[in-house]
Amino acid sequence: KGTPKQRGGDEVTDSTVNRAMAGLRRLFNFAVSREYMEDNPFPKTSKSGLFYPDQKGIRNFFTEEQIEGIIEASPEWLKPMILTAYYTGLRQGELLGLRWEWIDLKEGIIYLPSTKTMKDLTGKGQMVVMQRELIELFESLPKRSEWVFYRTDGNPYTRDHVYGPFKKVLKSLGIDPGKYAWKELRHTTASLMHRKGVPTLAIKDQLRHSNISTTVDF
Repeated sequence: KGTPKQRGGDEVTDSTVNRAMAGLRRLFNFAVSREYMEDNPFPKTSKSGLFYPDQKGIRNFFTEEQIEGIIEASPEWLKPMILTAYYTGLRQGELLGLRWEWIDLKEGIIYLPSTKTMKDLTGKGQMVVMQRELIELFESLPKRSEWVFYRTDGNPYTRDHVYGPFKKVLKSLGIDPGKYAWKELRHTTASLMHRKGVPTLAIKDQLRHSNISTTVDF
């Protein structure tokens, strides 16, 4: 935890440590499945104390006015990604890896066959229902690549392509880029739904939380 961040600054957050530990645990599980190791050294119980406990409480999120300002101040290539994240609550990795074959514009559904939380035995994956505005946005996008959001060479954008420009937009609007990042777009989707009186179960389905307690806690 005391290791400095790659871009400088204070020690990493509890959640960053947990993600690194979870990745290491998956790596050990893979090694066991391939018989490179006999057993995973990680404890089998979730209450082992190796992970920091989740910090409950509402997360940072953008107001509707801030979202409007962010979209207005963003470069043209970035605006569709911000709007899609805002409309859907997709995680950044899910959004950047989005393929046209997973989008049914006629039915207004995005299928996510490979996701962070839930597995779907039908093979179609999790479903995200699109609003009319998002369908119209997708219909207006060029389709010269298998990826929905792609660079001039046809390859998809990565986190590194988005990180700097998005932080620059936030800074230009007086929003602290140290406290707000791309993940706050997902928090905004959920938080604004909650403030408008949307039932918690509907918010859970929109964000595809595996357990409703996650939705309630945050």
